[in-house]
Amino acid sequence: MADNYLEKKMEQHKARVAAPVKAKGGVAHLLDKCSGQCAAFGDYEVRIDQLRRAVAAAAKVTAAFSFKLFVADDAVALRSCLGAASCTPVANGYIMVCAATAPCDSFLLGRVVQAMFMQLAEIGLSASLVSGFNPEELVEKFSLPFAPVLVMAVGRSAEPSLGFEVDVESDNLIIQ
Repeated sequence: MADNYLEKKMEQHKARVAAPVKAKGGVAHLLDKCSGQCAAFGDYEVRIDQLRRAVAAAAKVTAAFSFKLFVADDAVALRSCLGAASCTPVANGYIMVCAATAPCDSFLLGRVVQAMFMQLAEIGLSASLVSGFNPEELVEKFSLPFAPVLVMAVGRSAEPSLGFEVDVESDNLIIQ
């Protein structure tokens, strides 16, 4: 029974370590490929119902944030407030996230943004985070109850779209 048991186990271990490990296409990889900092948006007109779906996904995570949606003329008005400081490409839709409490919980905000990115990717849209905006100016111009902590530009990416398939054996998501 104990005949070369340890020797066989050691050889199994060496074989397992030497075998190449296939990288999993997890959530972080999916977010990076689909929705992370889109370089350019196409001329696709984002609809308000698409933005509402993203907000509904975020609302399942928490109710600690409020959202203001911008499409069409409202998106143009918001874009003019964001100014040249923003390095975000011109988008046809925006989601403004406002925190209901003064110190914003950044971990919870990250989960909310992740849920919205995933929902937008499922719809076929991309998103990019807007930086360099003045929260006080946005509160004043749009009569917001709370200061915005995040502005997200939403549109259909002008970059080539990605394909998805599921590897049945390992149940991994493969992004092409």
